[in-house]
Amino acid sequence: MVIKWVLLFVAFLIVGGCWLLVRNDRRNNKPQQQSTVEEEHYRLGREHALAGEKASLATEAYKDGFSDGLKQRKS
Repeated sequence: MVIKWVLLFVAFLIVGGCWLLVRNDRRNNKPQQQSTVEEEHYRLGREHALAGEKASLATEAYKDGFSDGLKQRKS
């Protein structure tokens, strides 16, 4: 009788472990989210500064990216 309970417990552990592995795999393999507007403005500002263009947007993220691009261009 005890052997049946032990086997049942082991079976539950195996099934539970497999379920956790599948659940974690699904969470970790989500498709990449699209970049936010701020990230896009930062990237655009940095690219414009590296290309030697004038600043064209007034957003804070664009200005940060532009100034970082200018710093990188100078060094």
